[in-house]
Amino acid sequence: MGFWRRCRNLSADNRVVRSIVADSAPMPGGAQRRIRYRNFFLLLHPRRVRRDSLRPRATFGLGVACIALFLLLVVTGILLMFYYSPGTDPARGAYASMEELRHGVAFGQFIRNMHRWAAHLLVVAAFLHLARVFLTGAFKPPRQFNWVIGVLLLVVTLAESFTGYLLPWDQLSYWAIEVGGSMMAAVPGVGPALRRMVFGGEEISQTALIRYYGLHVLILPAVFTVLTCIHLWRVRQNGGLAHSIENDDASPQMPLPTVPAWPHLVLREAAVALACLVIVVAMAVAFDAPLGEPADPAHAPEPAKAAWYFLWLQEIVSYDYGALARVHWPPWDPGGPTLGAEFWGGVALPSVCLAVLLALPYVRQRRRGVGVYFGRTRRVACVVFVLVALTILALTLVGYFLRGPNWVLVWPW
Repeated sequence: MGFWRRCRNLSADNRVVRSIVADSAPMPGGAQRRIRYRNFFLLLHPRRVRRDSLRPRATFGLGVACIALFLLLVVTGILLMFYYSPGTDPARGAYASMEELRHGVAFGQFIRNMHRWAAHLLVVAAFLHLARVFLTGAFKPPRQFNWVIGVLLLVVTLAESFTGYLLPWDQLSYWAIEVGGSMMAAVPGVGPALRRMVFGGEEISQTALIRYYGLHVLILPAVFTVLTCIHLWRVRQNGGLAHSIENDDASPQMPLPTVPAWPHLVLREAAVALACLVIVVAMAVAFDAPLGEPADPAHAPEPAKAAWYFLWLQEIVSYDYGALARVHWPPWDPGGPTLGAEFWGGVALPSVCLAVLLALPYVRQRRRGVGVYFGRTRRVACVVFVLVALTILALTLVGYFLRGPNWVLVWPW
């Protein structure tokens, strides 16, 4: 009886598809294409969506913006690959490829500009998307696993931008990666080996460039795509956007009004994607992607700065940690190396932040303050999150604008 009851509950679309498979009756080509398209569309969107989830304030379109920017990066990245040569020779390698795009390829500089600014905007959009989910409590049950996937997507986004930063092979990119490598080497015990594994040796060379190129164009985009598919599937499985009716103390309500996903949701997603394209094109027209002198391992710029999204870490590393910086590793070996500020600021602090984000939905699983910005029961946590985000922003601005030679504070104007 259970089998037949489940059969009766199948949706109309699934019954049609099952009957086609069972009967193998020929159908007009147009009808088959419509059925395939309709069922593929249902994998991406539900048939109907809640009306209140379409309000701009519900998501600010940040998730759609992340996907649109990633697709734009894929398209522009493929175009750049036709002219890029991952070599360290200034006359024929990566730097020469940048010069060719700049002066010898029609719209080459424009495509590179679009790729660079889309990458920067993706980092910003991914962080704001994570912030929106946190501030609305949308990481609470049953969305714990999807929150973890989202945090991992942010990490992969940063890794993708970090690996792409080296590819122009100019002074700016070379020494930014060198700064990141020094933080990597500060991991106790395995730091030097980790640096050698990532760079393919002690120094940043041709091997490091090829490894970063492979990570940037193949491995990390594949990981990002898989995680994004899982992320979208879990959104559907978890019932869409979080809503205040999911709170443990919410009073029973009538079913929320819904509207068809087409055209209401799809047209809004298309509008967000188009807005992202317009913004990236405008930035590409107004601002050229920078290109400094060819990379020179013997002459470091002063100061050598990390990529802008890691400047807050470099700023933290520059502070004095007192007795903590003089702790030996291992602790029982007084003759061993000290951990230093690179470990506490560049390894320990970001590792703790990442661990907190991953464990957050599993610590307190009561569904309170879900679906509401700065919910009354979560106001303290939201304020702490905003203060941490503002601190990271302030440290980034200090590192970008106010740090001069020898990393001393300077007035930029």
